[in-house]
Amino acid sequence: MMRDRKRKIPSVCKGSIHQVSDVIFDKMRGMGLLLFLMLSSPLQSQDVTKVATTIGTFLKLDVGARAASVGGAFVALANDATTMAWNPAGMASVGRNSLAVSHSRLYADISHFYIGYVQPLNGSNYVGISLIYLNSGEMEVTTVEFDEGLGEYFIVSDLVLGISYARNMTDFLSLGVTIKYIREQIYREVAQTFAFDIGSYFITGVAATILGMSITNFGGEMKLDGPDLEIPLENTTTGLEIEGGSRYSTEKWPLPLTFRMGIRTDLLGGINETRISRDHRLSFLANASDPLDHTMRLSVGMEYEWRKILSVRMGKKYNGWRRYTFAEYQDDDQQNAYVEYPVYNENGKLSLEGLAFGAGIHYGFLQFDYALVNFGLLDFVHQLSLQIQF
Repeated sequence: MMRDRKRKIPSVCKGSIHQVSDVIFDKMRGMGLLLFLMLSSPLQSQDVTKVATTIGTFLKLDVGARAASVGGAFVALANDATTMAWNPAGMASVGRNSLAVSHSRLYADISHFYIGYVQPLNGSNYVGISLIYLNSGEMEVTTVEFDEGLGEYFIVSDLVLGISYARNMTDFLSLGVTIKYIREQIYREVAQTFAFDIGSYFITGVAATILGMSITNFGGEMKLDGPDLEIPLENTTTGLEIEGGSRYSTEKWPLPLTFRMGIRTDLLGGINETRISRDHRLSFLANASDPLDHTMRLSVGMEYEWRKILSVRMGKKYNGWRRYTFAEYQDDDQQNAYVEYPVYNENGKLSLEGLAFGAGIHYGFLQFDYALVNFGLLDFVHQLSLQIQF
C-alpha cells in the first residue's frame, strides 16, 4: 500500500555493489539454508524448551493488521508507521508524515492497541514515536481462603513507549534504532525497564529482493514489586505488629529478546525491473524468527497490490512440522508436546492454525487494513488498522 523505494543506484555505488555481490549471495544462501532447515526439521523434537522463561511476552504480539495478515512475515516489508514495532529501519521507506492506529480484540477479551507516528526530517533522516498498550480486562481477586473471589477486581496492563530514528545510509541500505520504556503491571505490582531495537533494510539489487533484519527487546531484566508483597509480622509476646515486617522476594526475568531475518521478493512490479508493472505488485515474504523464550519460528506470506489502491494478503506462521497425538507423545518421551502452529495436524492433514488473511484499501491520504488470523484453540482474531499520510 505504501510507496516502494525505486531508487537508481548512483554510478559511484555501482562498483561497490559488484564488490559486495559475493557477500549478498552468501547472505541469501545462508537465509535459504535457514529457511530450509526450519521447513525440513521437526522443531518440536527437543528435550528442553525455552517456553515461559521471559517477562513481557506481549512484546511478541503482531502489531498492525497488514503485518498480521501476512502471518508476521513483515520485517522485510515494513514500510509504514507500524514498522517501529518490527524493524525501525523501515521508517526510511515511509516517505512522508504518517500516523498509524491499530487495535485488536484478542482471545479472552484481551485488548491490544498501537499508535505510531513517523516524521521525515529530510530525504535521509526519519524520527518516530510509538505506543503499545495491552489490557487484560477485569479479573476477580481470589485467595487461598477465598477461592471464589473477594468481590474485588484487578487488571493486567502492559505499556511500551518508544522513540525511533532511521537513516538512509545509501540508496540501498537503511539502518534504524528504537529506544523504549517497558512497563508491566499486575494488580498493584509493577515491573519496568528500558530496552532498544535495531534494524536494517537492504535492497540487494539481486532478483528484486530486499533483506530485512532486526533485533528487538535488547535490554535489562524486569522484576515485579509492589505493596502486596509485604508480609505483616507480629511480636508473639506483645501481639504488636513489627515495624517494617517482611516481604516476599520475586525473581528477575529477561525480556523476550528476538532476532528476525526476512526476505521480500517482488515477483511482479515493485522493485522488479524485469517484470515492471504500474498497476500490479506481487510480493513473496518469508521470515525466520528466533526468540529467547521459544523455538525458532517461520512465517511466510504474500501481498498483492493493485494500483496502490487495493491489496489482498495471506500468510502462515508455524514452528512445528506436525502435531503429535497424545499417544505418540507417551510412546516417545523425547518429544516436546508443545507445538504452536504446525504444518500438519495430528491426522496428517494441512493445519489451518496460524493461517491469516487480510485486505487493505488506500484512498488519498487514508489507508485501512483488516486481518483475520486463526489462533487454533484460541479461535479467530480480528485486527483493524488505520493510517493517515500527510
